[in-house]
Amino acid sequence: MKLFLYFNTFFEILPLVFCIIFFKKIIQQHLKVFFVYAIFLAVFIGLILYSDFASVSSSFAILIFRSYFLIEYIILALFISYLYQHKNAKRILLFSIIPFVAFCIYNYTISAKDAYDKLPTIVEFICFILFIVYYFYERMVNITSNAYTAKISYRLIIGLFIYFTGTLFFYLMANSADNQTTRNTMRIVAFTINIIKDTILSLAWLGTEKDETDKDLIHVPDNLGLDDDLPFNNPTTTLH
Repeated sequence: MKLFLYFNTFFEILPLVFCIIFFKKIIQQHLKVFFVYAIFLAVFIGLILYSDFASVSSSFAILIFRSYFLIEYIILALFISYLYQHKNAKRILLFSIIPFVAFCIYNYTISAKDAYDKLPTIVEFICFILFIVYYFYERMVNITSNAYTAKISYRLIIGLFIYFTGTLFFYLMANSADNQTTRNTMRIVAFTINIIKDTILSLAWLGTEKDETDKDLIHVPDNLGLDDDLPFNNPTTTLH
């Protein structure tokens, strides 16, 4: 298990490595924010390794984890907000930082300092799953002439979505694990999800990122009547 943990740690640094390799592509504001996230992720991994080798107290290690998920929420909320096109959606996403920070602080004050409470992490993952689903909705509604699957930001979102959905399942099922073997298997699954996430976040930089303008939007006229032949849109259709 230790070997698997160190192997997973190596992959957690890969997004920062690829950000540095493709640094010239970091032009847009949201990519700059993600670069900060990659740095933060590498720093967190360094703290985890330090706490493991230095045998720090469990309360300090738990504080590192709590701080990680709190800062992660702030950075990724800012990153996704730059991808939103609807202004009200941007405001809601950014405003969500305030109640989440307050909730994390409150949860820390009432929880045991030597035990990790998964509730703030579960809340964070559920929130980001909803935020990303809305991002996909905007992508479907606003059709552009650019292939969004080739965009760096879209691929980064895919990697984050896999991470949040897969790891959320791990946290929800962790309490139901009735033996050590099952728990170890679930940890391996969680590590595998992290590796997949980091691989996607790294290879995403092989794509391109072009600013979209109103000229790139594809507008479908309302009077084309593309759905006139559908039975439920044709009042003269007789069902036999």
